[in-house]
Amino acid sequence: MSKISPLAEEQLEQHDIVLPELARLELQYLYEIGRIAYTPAEIVADLYGDVGMIC
Repeated sequence: MSKISPLAEEQLEQHDIVLPELARLELQYLYEIGRIAYTPAEIVADLYGDVGMIC
């Protein structure tokens, strides 16, 4: 997260980030057709660890 502005970092700390189910579905589709190498579960877990996103 070193590439984000101090204001963006402050907003991430103050507010919850939620991944919509449709986004997870799109990730699954991209994984199935070979456009991304990681499963949606791996991507969500990584995002949760990096920015504290709510699943």
